[in-house]
Amino acid sequence: CLEVTGGNPFLVGELLDEAAACGLPPSAASAGELAALAPHAVANTVLLRLSRQTPAAASLARAVSVLGDGAQVGDAARLAGLAGADLEAAMASLVSTGILESGGTVRFIHPILRTAIYGDLSPAERERMHRDASRVLAERGAPCGQVAAQAMHTDPAANPEVVALLREAAREALILGDAVGAAALLARALAE
Repeated sequence: CLEVTGGNPFLVGELLDEAAACGLPPSAASAGELAALAPHAVANTVLLRLSRQTPAAASLARAVSVLGDGAQVGDAARLAGLAGADLEAAMASLVSTGILESGGTVRFIHPILRTAIYGDLSPAERERMHRDASRVLAERGAPCGQVAAQAMHTDPAANPEVVALLREAAREALILGDAVGAAALLARALAE
């Protein structure tokens, strides 16, 4: 709970209420599922806060939710289609309203916020944004594993470049000793 909420007492209470409502047993085995829960009250509050933002700020928040915490500002900006003063204003607005942290990389104040914003995306929008994110990361020359992580969230489209990317990421995962991760990447490459 501490990790998912950042220790915010309100968010901890909401998370525990949501876990109880979902019938999640209070055990160490269930701890991994907590991050996927976005309590309805918190999600509604976050989405209401986001709806009051400018379209540029809302677009930036959605881009960060797709890229994940620790994304580079430039990657999020390209994915959101923002630059210059628009990017600065959007980032300042999201930081001042307590959605994003300020810093060299972009991250949400709490993982629950990311879950709520990402969960509000339609499946088609999620698919398009992950596809665009993999393109943005590849154009920047991001590590193969980062690009492949985005491709894993897209539907197979018989793209030989994606197959090559996933195979390379699987090779790197094997070198690092992650056989399970490599198998998942290769299974996705086969589906592609």
